[in-house]
Amino acid sequence: MIKCPNCGFSLNGDEAKCPNCGYVLKKEETDSGEVMNQTPPPPSVPQTPPESTPSYSKMAIPFADSSLPFFDRLVSTVKLVLFSPREFFANYDFKAQIGAGILFALIMGFVSGIFSFIYNLVFRSSLYSMLAQWGNIPAKEMQMQSMFAVFGGVLGIFLIPIGVIIGLFIMAGIYHLLLMIVNGAKNGFESTVNVVAYTSAVMLFAIVPFCGGLLGWIYRIILNIMGLAEVHETTTGKATFAVLLPYIFCCLCFVIYIVAILGVVGMAAAGGGH
Repeated sequence: MIKCPNCGFSLNGDEAKCPNCGYVLKKEETDSGEVMNQTPPPPSVPQTPPESTPSYSKMAIPFADSSLPFFDRLVSTVKLVLFSPREFFANYDFKAQIGAGILFALIMGFVSGIFSFIYNLVFRSSLYSMLAQWGNIPAKEMQMQSMFAVFGGVLGIFLIPIGVIIGLFIMAGIYHLLLMIVNGAKNGFESTVNVVAYTSAVMLFAIVPFCGGLLGWIYRIILNIMGLAEVHETTTGKATFAVLLPYIFCCLCFVIYIVAILGVVGMAAAGGGH
């Protein structure tokens, strides 16, 4: 509404002249008249922007990238695990499907098994040759022992897939359960499986005779702790608890077993003395 500029009468704004005083309204006066009694628009309510879901932008693990040549994928992943583990666990996607990780672990298991078989065969052959020269083992028995060693090694190579898969899931299951107990499992079970699967790259340490297996075992413990902490976004302490507790438990069981055996032997010796 507007006011008549002559008498101040309230107008609707569409009259040509004021019905109160007869003043003829000009167009510019109608357009620029004082606005009255207009209901102010409701205050605008600030819109709260929807919470943005953080994008999961980690890179695909090289071995899981089917666009790359197979050998390049394998070598790149092994290099990352062994020589740049922190970068590997922090920047790559471990939430992906576990198929590629299981295949990677199977390959590492086969390579490790073949080298272990070769070294075991060479060691046994050298040992049997030495014993034969000393005259402690007959020739036929030495041949039989060699045949059994070869047969056992070949059978072991064929059983590698079963052993790798069973060991992989048992280890990952124990780690994930222990992480859940301490509220450290921020991601799913597949992430734990992938961590354990890709740390199997340390099986290549079996190429180094004698001490390679021990070095690989120690390094894998370190990699598993590092990997679980990064992938599950938890503390190093919780990851260390999950990885080391099974070994501590096994050591305690072994100590209890040895103490029990010694106790039985001691009791038998004491009874025999009487």
